[in-house]
Amino acid sequence: MEEQNIRMAIDRHWAASAAGDQVAEHEIYHDDTVCEYPQSGEVIHGRRNLQALRSHHPGRPSGFEVRRIVGEGNFWVTEYVITYEGKRAYTVSIMEFRDGKVSHETQYFADPFDAPAWRAQWASASPSTPTTPTVKMLAIGTITPGSDPAAVRAILPTEVRETVKLYSMARSTSGTRCRTGRESCSSSMSRTSRRPTRCWRSSPWDKPTS
Repeated sequence: MEEQNIRMAIDRHWAASAAGDQVAEHEIYHDDTVCEYPQSGEVIHGRRNLQALRSHHPGRPSGFEVRRIVGEGNFWVTEYVITYEGKRAYTVSIMEFRDGKVSHETQYFADPFDAPAWRAQWASASPSTPTTPTVKMLAIGTITPGSDPAAVRAILPTEVRETVKLYSMARSTSGTRCRTGRESCSSSMSRTSRRPTRCWRSSPWDKPTS
């Protein structure tokens, strides 16, 4: 019965978090709860401080998806995805309960990333996970100028095939500029390596704090 009550409390917690209801979201915590963000080295002491910190977050999530909740006894783990300004953060919450409320929580936040080509023969895309946005760049050392585009496509995963198209376009265009303002890759080869420089790289974004 205790585990059922804890699970129901966790469900209410995430529903309130998704709705932006700060009061209901923090009912799950003890007054002396401790929350840790190991990646930033921050430790928040007390429910009031935790609620205040999250209430002052400069952005509001545009998406919130709980992927999985597992646990037993007083130890529960939730995997979820938060979307801030179009950027997805894959998040893990580890909750430790005492007398039906959270006494300690640890949260980890991770950026999505493109699957590297060398893993393609062993891995496939998860049907339940949307494809992450490709970091559009011309990979230095991956495509040698003069390579057959068809041969390149055969060894690259779907996620980066668009890059091959960009590469072909860049080689056939001279003096144009990409979105970063640089000259096209065909006209901005390194004088020493004769390889294309990177372009169209996506900008980094701040990690969420709740």
